[in-house]
Amino acid sequence: MNKQEYLQKLDQLELDKNRYCIISGGVMIMLGLREKTNDIDIRVKPDYFEELKKKYQFKKSDKYENLYELSDEIEVAVCDFTTKDIDYIDGYPINSIENELAWKIEHKREKDKQDIKNIQKYLKRKAKNIIVAIDGPAGSGKGTLAKALSKKLNLVNIDTGATYRCVALKTLRNNINVEEKDKIIDIAKNINIDLLTDGTVLMDGEDVTREIRSKEVTSIVSPISSIVEVREILVDVQRKIAEGKDVVMEGRDITTVVFPNAPYKFYLDASIECRAKRRYKENQEKGIEMSYEEVYESIKARDYNDMHKEVGSLMRTDDQIYIDSTNLTIEEEVEIIEKEIRGNKDEKNDR
Repeated sequence: MNKQEYLQKLDQLELDKNRYCIISGGVMIMLGLREKTNDIDIRVKPDYFEELKKKYQFKKSDKYENLYELSDEIEVAVCDFTTKDIDYIDGYPINSIENELAWKIEHKREKDKQDIKNIQKYLKRKAKNIIVAIDGPAGSGKGTLAKALSKKLNLVNIDTGATYRCVALKTLRNNINVEEKDKIIDIAKNINIDLLTDGTVLMDGEDVTREIRSKEVTSIVSPISSIVEVREILVDVQRKIAEGKDVVMEGRDITTVVFPNAPYKFYLDASIECRAKRRYKENQEKGIEMSYEEVYESIKARDYNDMHKEVGSLMRTDDQIYIDSTNLTIEEEVEIIEKEIRGNKDEKNDR
């Protein structure tokens, strides 16, 4: 069905536009990124679904949890969402294009490959600011690279890891166990985090730049960052910090979740031995007592946790530029990224 046919059938459902949003193929045709779609896929709030059940006969789908079928061509996903998760096209609520892209990247479905390319092209056309997004495992040198790029290219360096470490530090200070998720979520909701241009990290007005790098904080930051609600809160904070700025941002899911629409996406890697040596040296320089063996095992465990998170897991994607930094200097890494940015700018100027 084309856009007109899609909207006619959708209108026949007589849905409350404040309590549902269009997802999947509907988003694509609403934005003109596809001419046709086979299905009407929508998302509704749980309380609204209970009301709709009184009016329509739904059948539980075996594709995903909380997915129901109203007919062969209409599927309803039941989940909560907020106004920041949706955009409006022609008065119809649609899943934000950034969320749609992040979902398609995360689920790695073969049929979504062309959609992903089309969305990325669409977002690059809309992008007004430079966003350099860098993902990679612990100790690969992302932080050092981001600082160097910030200085060389005059970008604002947003340390996303520091936001999670602040939540972890406050969790420790309040003697909260990592299993007490509700209490940690409350901390994330109420904590005040500020990242200064000189690299200083403020937590509720206190300089915690050094303390958030302690081995105690490091030992719990991964499970805390795996809490879905905490990630959602802090991702929103990180996006707001970046608004209207030319930025470089590094982490584990920057290219896939925080800024899936970033025009410049990189995956920085290195051997685990190289990463352990770098982190051990870094800790020594900062006066953090931690043996090489402890660092090695910590990174090994962190790799596993980061790659097996329910949400925001570390992953390689086709649109990232892969950089193995094992035998590269920081200057060589910067040069690779700078050439990519300069090359794209020159290409745009030639059009």
